[in-house]
Amino acid sequence: IVINLGTNDHKNSTAGEVTAATTAFLKTVRKNNPSAIIIFAYGMMGNTHEDAIKAGISACGDNKISFLKLKNAVNRVIGHPDAVSHQENAKILEAEIRKLTGWKN
Repeated sequence: IVINLGTNDHKNSTAGEVTAATTAFLKTVRKNNPSAIIIFAYGMMGNTHEDAIKAGISACGDNKISFLKLKNAVNRVIGHPDAVSHQENAKILEAEIRKLTGWKN
């Protein structure tokens, strides 16, 4: 499972609120997907809440939930990443999925 949340979802939230929400959300995802590998991808449009999200992941105490730092998009189209940024981050995500799952082809 790949989750990519938090860029603008918590604009006015404190770090503590983001950590608590991340933990609660991931526990729900885990409850409904007991054996899944979960990747929390973040950072394509900034990293304001990176530490809070990492703390939320850590609080889960689940070694099958990981954080994946994405490359910050430089070129943006109307405030959103352009196709090149999506392609670059897709390569980062693919490499992480391959590493965590042993996927070869």
